[in-house]
Amino acid sequence: MNSPGNNERSKPLEAETTLVTAGRDTEAQKGFVNPPVVHGSTVLYPTADDLHAHRGEFQYGRHGT
Repeated sequence: MNSPGNNERSKPLEAETTLVTAGRDTEAQKGFVNPPVVHGSTVLYPTADDLHAHRGEFQYGRHGT
């Protein structure tokens, strides 16, 4: 296995490794396999009705945490 930060591969990747990592852009994520979790302290809604109806782009993690 390559050490972290080592961009040179000692051998080609196996087909299985290529298939399961094809959709991941580790360079854009600073080397992390999965994108980092982002937490926000404030969620703004256009109206109070949207807030109470839970209509917004981001909802996961706002309830039950």
